[in-house]
Amino acid sequence: RVIELHKKLLEENPSMTKAEALQKALDTVKREAEAKTKKLGTENGSKDKKLEDPLEQFKAMDSFLLVAKVWPGSPAERSGLRLEDTVVKFGSVNKANQNSDSLKQIVMHSEDKPIEVVIRRKGELVRLVLTPRKWSGQGEAGK
Repeated sequence: RVIELHKKLLEENPSMTKAEALQKALDTVKREAEAKTKKLGTENGSKDKKLEDPLEQFKAMDSFLLVAKVWPGSPAERSGLRLEDTVVKFGSVNKANQNSDSLKQIVMHSEDKPIEVVIRRKGELVRLVLTPRKWSGQGEAGK
């Protein structure tokens, strides 16, 4: 359902970035699921149970990288990454398992493949999808 909405949003809104469309699709599916869960709970006579926040598992995790530069037009910018975001998870990498080459290795082996990135922005967790691509600028995601 998310993929279907993502494609539809991109077709209907050519100026929307892939990251914005993905976030909107995720939010829509989440609202639909919450409404359905609420309806099912009411039908079964049980109390309204809120769906677990999909980012809940990351709340206790520390960030391991501060975004100090986002190049205009870069894959990072297109994914929605912003200056001063802090990275909590980048693909399979987090603070507990990262080393100096972790991100570079993931980016090198993920050209044109989406990478889930969880960032902390102004205290809130945000899920992004970064797709490394060749481009003419600087930065790791541009190779």
